[in-house]
Amino acid sequence: MRSTANHALGYPYFPYYPVVLDILRSRLADRVLDAPCARGWLGDMARRATGREVEVDGIGPATPSASASGYRRLTVHDLDTPLPAAMPYDAVVCSEAIHVAANPGVLMRGFHDALRPGGTLVLTTPNAGHVRARLPALLRGGPAGSGNGAGRGGSPGGLP
Repeated sequence: MRSTANHALGYPYFPYYPVVLDILRSRLADRVLDAPCARGWLGDMARRATGREVEVDGIGPATPSASASGYRRLTVHDLDTPLPAAMPYDAVVCSEAIHVAANPGVLMRGFHDALRPGGTLVLTTPNAGHVRARLPALLRGGPAGSGNGAGRGGSPGGLP
């Protein structure tokens, strides 16, 4: 599948979506934290794709688009700071974001603390072998969004 915009959804569709949803389905995850919930895809798709009454909470630096309506609760929060106290979740999903965290350890600790014992962390990262991931490294000297404030007003790839 291509990552072109799906106009019915209002945001791009990426090939990892069904994989994440299949993991949630197989783990019977009924309470899920989506961090960050930037596109809103998980809130939109979780119930329909799993066939279960999944409650999805979203947290991130900004609220998702108005088309993202499947969330039970949305919280605006800087993911480079410790997560607020949360209920125990069956699963935490972090899609394509850990690589831009200034302190991924803080984020991972928050995910750990948000999970119930035996809960599942689903973590996806960009495919570094894909041409779209390699092009920024070639043009800028480092991957787009690689630490040093990239994606948050810093220079791409940590260049001055």
